[in-house]
Amino acid sequence: MTPKERLSIFEAAAKFSDSGVSVFVWGNDATWPQCEYVDDLIVERAGFSREQFMRDTSCFFADTPINVAFINQARHRVLLDDASSFVAQLANVDGESYWLECTARKLAPARDGHLRFALIARNIVKHKRVEEERNILAAALEQLPAGVIILQLTNRNPLWPPIVFTNEGFSSITGYSREDITSGVYPRLLDEQSDLALVSDSTRRVLAGEHVMCEVLLIRKDKTRFWARVRAHKLESPAGYVTLIIDDISERRLQLERLALLGEAVETASEYIILTDMPENELDVPTVVYANKAFCESLGVSQDEILGKRYDHFFSSSNDPKLLSAIENNIRIGRENYREIQMRRKDGSEYWFEFATRTFRSPTGEAFRVTVGRDITLRRRSQNQVSLLLASLDRSANRITMFETDQHDELTIAYQNETASKSDSQKILQFWRSEMKRDNDAYSKLLSGHELTNTYTVVESDGIERVIEFHAHAVPNGKRLDAVITIERVLSESDGKHDYRSRLLQIARFLRTVSKAPSSSERLTFLKTLLWDAFEATLDLSGPSDTKTLQINVPDRSAAFTFDANRFIVSWPQWLDESALTAMRFCIEAVVEQQYAPSKFTS
Repeated sequence: MTPKERLSIFEAAAKFSDSGVSVFVWGNDATWPQCEYVDDLIVERAGFSREQFMRDTSCFFADTPINVAFINQARHRVLLDDASSFVAQLANVDGESYWLECTARKLAPARDGHLRFALIARNIVKHKRVEEERNILAAALEQLPAGVIILQLTNRNPLWPPIVFTNEGFSSITGYSREDITSGVYPRLLDEQSDLALVSDSTRRVLAGEHVMCEVLLIRKDKTRFWARVRAHKLESPAGYVTLIIDDISERRLQLERLALLGEAVETASEYIILTDMPENELDVPTVVYANKAFCESLGVSQDEILGKRYDHFFSSSNDPKLLSAIENNIRIGRENYREIQMRRKDGSEYWFEFATRTFRSPTGEAFRVTVGRDITLRRRSQNQVSLLLASLDRSANRITMFETDQHDELTIAYQNETASKSDSQKILQFWRSEMKRDNDAYSKLLSGHELTNTYTVVESDGIERVIEFHAHAVPNGKRLDAVITIERVLSESDGKHDYRSRLLQIARFLRTVSKAPSSSERLTFLKTLLWDAFEATLDLSGPSDTKTLQINVPDRSAAFTFDANRFIVSWPQWLDESALTAMRFCIEAVVEQQYAPSKFTS
């Protein structure tokens, strides 16, 4: 290397700090160059000794593609007399890569005329790492779902500062592409429905150096509106720039609005809604974490008075312990509860509470139980009244039957009291159907609220002929009947000896005879005969008495009256009905004359 060449190389190297110099000779037919000179910095980076590097330079290039690319690029620049710097990546002997900023200088040919050149290289690993980080950051910003926009703050146009960067997320959210912005279209994201006061205040705070986050209604390029969460801050370096990150939160806002509506609906619902926690420890008792207004009002307490209380704090002490144990067991094993219990209000009064309870988990995984219920005190009272009514109907001597109608208006038995169940109900049903078919007006009469009445004679399965008075009442529903209630009263019955018509004839003859009887003993004899023949009732002397009343005890099937200072007892069979009792009473009163006090009935 001539002194002039050495001076030229060192002058070039002086332009770089931390530079290394190497000189190569590349034969015309050689695959790799041969090192003629290399300084310590170069061999240190390459990981070779100086002697090894100069003796066998090809070992540095032959098996490392990025090193081959580097030396070929250097040769190409030398052949073109291109002394400009270029950046290259190389690998050392351990395979670790590093970055260099290089320049290639053509030197005088070697004695054999081969190409000679010098390489001046500077290590730029730190700079390259910064560049890679910037590239990674730029890629991250580009792929960020949120919209990113960077503005340059200038005094020339503070209202519409120049846009220096937008990512794809910004274009996706707002509809403004990069082509729009580079062609001079400025994004108009605010309109009259935006909270301009909030935007102005947020801008002032950002310019003052604060990191600001706000939610504001913005408008897209296509004029549709969306809710956005905007985060803004000034960059410290380089100064004079502001970064805005925009997230489309329309769906979240919609969900929040729906949750707010749901919360309002739950709070104002007439149903009782309660939330209790689910402790992980089975020995811990669930407590109330929420109760709506209706439930609090039902207990006469405020929400603060119920929150944190045990789930059973307001249970009445009159509840069945087995019921309370079943509820507790279902809670412990996470099973649903469907119960009716009594609740105790703050003032000590009680009401019936019907509820259903289920377990659910929140988005964070916490377990809760939701209870939905209602006050069923009136329903329970109605059920009790219905039970009492049915018990009363079951004890009635009349035959009471309820028929339901199907879609074809056919009647089927839905309820019978005990008296009706002992009768030939199928014959009653057949009779009713035949009456409906025979009387075309029957259906319309029932539908209009009229009562149907009929009297018929039937010989039932026990062989007894009965005269039955029949009443039918309808339960209409618009233009059709939901149900028909029938009440049948047995007017008389006969086993062949005493039918209804013969009894009436006997009573009529008795009344004519007794009115003409000359003595009281004859009237008494006529009465005794009539009681047996018409009613199968007996007449017995009880003893002296001065009581002037006629007493009839229906449950005991007996009557007592005084005649000629003696007390007589009348006993009759079980089959005697109400109409026969009335007739029998008239006959007794006809005998004892009108001087006695009105009849007294005891039950």
